[in-house]
Amino acid sequence: MAPLINEKTGLPLDHVHGIGATVWVENKDESSEITWSKAEVTAVDGSNVTLQLADGTTVTKASADCPLQNPPMRGGVEDMTKLPYLHEPGVLSNLEERYELDDIYTYTASILIAVNPFRRLPHLYDSHMMQQYKGVPFGELSPHVFAVADAAYRSAVTAEVKRPQSVLVSGESGAGKTETTKLIMSYLAFMGGRAPAAAEVDGEKPVQQKVLESNPILEAFGNAKTVRNDNSSRFGKFVEITFDGKGCISGAAIRTYLLERSRVTGISDPERSYHVFYLVAAGADADERATLHLPENAQHASAAFGYVATSKCHTLKGVDNAEEYVRLREAMDNVGIPTEDQLDLFRVVCAVMHLGNVKFVGGDDDCRVDVASCSQSVDAAADLLGVDSELRGIFGDEDASGDATTAASILGKSLHTNTIETRDGLITKQLSEAASVDKRDSLSKTLYSRLFDWIVQKINVSIGQDDNAKGLVGLLDIYGFECFAVNDFEQFCINLANEKLQQHFNSHVFKMEQEEYKREQIDWSYISFKDNQDILDLIEAPKTGIIAALDEQCRFPRATFKEFAEKLYNDFDRKHERFERPKKAKRESFTLHHYAGKVTYDAFNFMDKNKDYVVLEHQAMLSRSTRPFIANLFAPDPEAESKGGSRSAMKFSSVSANFKKQLGSLMETLSKMDPHYVRCIKPNVASAPMLFESRNVLNQLRAGGVLEAVRISQAGYPSRRFFTEFVNRFYMIDPNLLRQNIDDRAISQKLCAKAGLEGFQIGLTKVFLRAGQMALLDKQRLLVLQESAIVIAREWRRKKARDLYLRMREAVVTLQAGGRGMLARMRARELRKLKAATKLQASVRMFLACRAFRRTRRAVKKIQAGYRGYRKRLAALTERYDMSILLLQSMGRMAIQRRRYLKARHGIVRLQSRYRAKGARKVLKQLRLEARDVNNIRNEKEKLEAAVKKQEETIAKMQEDRKDLKAKLKEYKHQAEEAHNSAAEATEYKREVGSLRAALEAEKENLSAKDMELLELKQKLETEGQARAMAEEAVRAEQETAATTLARAKEDHEAEISGVRQEHESEMVALRATIEEKEAAREKIARAHDELQARLSNLESENKVLMEEIDKAKQEALRAASAA
Repeated sequence: MAPLINEKTGLPLDHVHGIGATVWVENKDESSEITWSKAEVTAVDGSNVTLQLADGTTVTKASADCPLQNPPMRGGVEDMTKLPYLHEPGVLSNLEERYELDDIYTYTASILIAVNPFRRLPHLYDSHMMQQYKGVPFGELSPHVFAVADAAYRSAVTAEVKRPQSVLVSGESGAGKTETTKLIMSYLAFMGGRAPAAAEVDGEKPVQQKVLESNPILEAFGNAKTVRNDNSSRFGKFVEITFDGKGCISGAAIRTYLLERSRVTGISDPERSYHVFYLVAAGADADERATLHLPENAQHASAAFGYVATSKCHTLKGVDNAEEYVRLREAMDNVGIPTEDQLDLFRVVCAVMHLGNVKFVGGDDDCRVDVASCSQSVDAAADLLGVDSELRGIFGDEDASGDATTAASILGKSLHTNTIETRDGLITKQLSEAASVDKRDSLSKTLYSRLFDWIVQKINVSIGQDDNAKGLVGLLDIYGFECFAVNDFEQFCINLANEKLQQHFNSHVFKMEQEEYKREQIDWSYISFKDNQDILDLIEAPKTGIIAALDEQCRFPRATFKEFAEKLYNDFDRKHERFERPKKAKRESFTLHHYAGKVTYDAFNFMDKNKDYVVLEHQAMLSRSTRPFIANLFAPDPEAESKGGSRSAMKFSSVSANFKKQLGSLMETLSKMDPHYVRCIKPNVASAPMLFESRNVLNQLRAGGVLEAVRISQAGYPSRRFFTEFVNRFYMIDPNLLRQNIDDRAISQKLCAKAGLEGFQIGLTKVFLRAGQMALLDKQRLLVLQESAIVIAREWRRKKARDLYLRMREAVVTLQAGGRGMLARMRARELRKLKAATKLQASVRMFLACRAFRRTRRAVKKIQAGYRGYRKRLAALTERYDMSILLLQSMGRMAIQRRRYLKARHGIVRLQSRYRAKGARKVLKQLRLEARDVNNIRNEKEKLEAAVKKQEETIAKMQEDRKDLKAKLKEYKHQAEEAHNSAAEATEYKREVGSLRAALEAEKENLSAKDMELLELKQKLETEGQARAMAEEAVRAEQETAATTLARAKEDHEAEISGVRQEHESEMVALRATIEEKEAAREKIARAHDELQARLSNLESENKVLMEEIDKAKQEALRAASAA
């Protein structure tokens, strides 16, 4: 007999936990985001276990309420059917672990669970990734939406037995349904795209591009910002994509369901209405704004209209409305909507916006349009809708009075009056202000609804459908299960659709389970599961269901929502297990027990939102519109006109009944297709990346039917393992089986029998276990491992004790031998120290005596050398002082004579230049009279400019040479300083080196003066070229003077060095080493002087060459002037 099982945890009611086992503990605090916490079993008491939580606290729970944790698996598992324990916390933990690693896709058998990452992951969706999944069998690669799309494509197009396929994408708002659907369509377009040569014919876009371009159009007209999602689809969509024999897309058809009409006329902050209202208000150009009667200020245009101004949110983060408007127009062009039709449909959109500004004044019997505040909006709406000012016959006798003489007045009257046809004629009745507002909103919703239907129809016609298609893939993007604080008629219809889809999903999952059992050839005839047909019968039974009751109440003009709620209470309260009457509701409401949980619906708006009526005055007025596009939208129904009968103010049509028919048609279509499921999950309410809220995800798993699939699996054999995996994990229950010559299948069967399991089955490749049996096996495995661990621990402790004893004995022997050796070494060390001390004392005494002798001798030598050096330095200083005075006197006299010479030369040059300038002006005047040819003058000018430019380049080169000379002078100075530092010990030569440095500084000043003179020479050459000879002689004289000074300084220096050398040779032999170092220093200084003299000689030659070049340049300039 199989053990009793806890339906929630999948565990037997008799405990299977052992001490040390890790389990999950449910957190029933609804305010906490943590639903299940990890814990460890510390004690077992019958059917109860004592647990220690992660924070250290201890609790006691029933063992059946604490499911076991799955073994640690790095990165989780890609297919959750491979989890050893398939239960609610195991599924949740696996999803969270994969989400933290950016693995947002996970399989549950063939169901794909996609967790929205709320950030861009471009590497997951590029063409390279599509190529990787192309043609790969499902399940071989990591879970991905492309794998589902590829499986659907291959089954529909390339399989041997082709069958229509469907991909059902569901999830709550913000879970990523729309993006997932677009990714699937992109992959199908990638697989079914035509060759580039056949892509575009006569300017028409290829089919696959039209299919993709339909997405931004439907998003603009059918998506809006909600509290949970910035781009929430407010309608259901089923796209059928057909393929030809070559696997290329040959056509497509789009069917839509339950557009949220109430969003057109009413939104709450911070939500938005449909995107198109904001796009056209911000993106229309100047001509379009004039045509559509939009404000000139595009930035705040949408805030000027009543329907969208009720919310302060007019822009979305990261979205430019003007750019999106341009993108929308491009998509319309690509799909094939003509420009004229585009302008017409934007007229309808703007007409709805202007209708939102229409206000009414007056009492219940005298309500009128408030012309003072909204006349412009009424005129604009009438113009955009093409209301005929000559229209007659829709307002009864008052038409003849001439009141309705303008299009605006006719439109206004259609909003605040009702016209009823009787036997005596048409009767017009004034409406109250509230009724007029309702009638205005009804017209707005009807306009937008019919426009949306026209757009879908136009897209279908433009893309086209292939009647001879060889393959079909359907994509269903529909709203997920919804449960809010206040649930209205829209949530009722949405949850009805999800109940229908869940029934289809349950049947598919149960069918997959049956196919698995058939493949493994096991008995499954007794397995059953609970269906949700009872809740569907409660809602849509033909005469007794909730929809039938709602339609019945809507047919009564004076029926109220209270009467509707009371009828539901009388028919179903305490009579149907799925229906419940709330006890503490503020007003009439009812609760339904859906598969995902209880939902309480507010009945206040059910009747109003169920009435999809068209006001007959509006139908008559707009069907005769002067704009063909509007008239086509409101073309009369031939079937309705053929029936005849009386004419009432409004024509009732049940929204819920129509939606029920659409769902029936959809389910009939899906039943003919092989389904593939994608469940989109929103990990957190804040739409933030890397944030996983367990309770929020758990509610979506329940609403998406994932846990329902787990429940179906629990009804059969939820734990299934390949024979090899099973044997590897549980062989220790009976290790002797491994020594027998039998296969893994027989070992698995004997292991299950050894464990005392009942109801398990052995398939062809797997072991199938009932719910809870895996836990029993794990418990026995844990007990065996614990016993083995005790034996291993005992042997380990014995080995450690013996090893410790052996190490201690070996250490004692080692210590004894070491002690004896240490005593012997200490005695030998003392003897060696005594001998060494005797030798050390003798050496120290000898060292001290030698050091005293050397110190006395060095002192005597230093006194002698100091006195002799003082005598020589004093004589050398006196002689050097006299030579410096003579040098200063000569340089002073030379400067006076040079100043006089330069002044005289300057006067002569100025006189000569004036005289020559006078002659040149005369020649120039004569030349100007003779030279009239402009081309000759320009050529001569260019030649002169070239000659001057060449002369300037020559002068610049000379300046660079002067800079090099200065740099080398600095280098010589640096070398002299180094020579001074290297001879620091020869203090008797310090003053001689100082004298040499002074001489070098004097030479540097001479060279600087020479550079200044060369600069002056350059300036004078530009105007006085004939002064070259005198400047050359002055430079040559200065060079000769500098050379003579250097030669004299060198001779004096050499004489001083010679005298010092002779004096030092007569001194003691002990100073020879020091003298050689000083001679090396002198040789270095001599080489520096030689290099300086050589450089000065080179400078003289360079100056001569420079003068020759200047002379040549001047002569060429004179010849050019003479020729001119």
